[in-house]
Amino acid sequence: MITDINSEDRLVQTTFAEHLEKVLGWKSVYTYNAETFGPNGTLGRISERDVVLVRDLRAALERLNPDLPASAREQAIGNLTRIDFARSLVQHNREFYGFIRTGVPVGWRDAVGETRYARQTITGLNSAGNELITGLTDRAYAAKMETVERMLNHFLETGTMLTPPGPGARFVAR
Repeated sequence: MITDINSEDRLVQTTFAEHLEKVLGWKSVYTYNAETFGPNGTLGRISERDVVLVRDLRAALERLNPDLPASAREQAIGNLTRIDFARSLVQHNREFYGFIRTGVPVGWRDAVGETRYARQTITGLNSAGNELITGLTDRAYAAKMETVERMLNHFLETGTMLTPPGPGARFVAR
């Protein structure tokens, strides 16, 4: 029997959200049964089915790409949020990984009617962070994701966080 004391929410979600907030500086908002929906709501979502916080994404794209017109930013939002049921999750993930590494391709007409193209930045990493992502090979990316998965699984099993191994090191199974 699951009680409030031993609920998944208290043991996993709340603990992990606190870790992300305190250790990594992430913003955490708990909205279960308390969210107000709509453009000016808690998270700007229309319903609980919205998984992308478009209001925050729009603000970030504007901050990261101030020289691009609003129409290009809206095009990027469309590219980042579209669902193509004819493609597999692997195909979607590869496309999004490309967006992270090289930006989202967008096009627009300028004031004189010329068609312009650019790649819209979607991460706020510093130059070192951008170099890290751009320089990742598929094998290195898979290794990083394996590390994240092991850290998360360890946390879920024990309630304690692992420190990521150093460069080139791997976790050893116990």
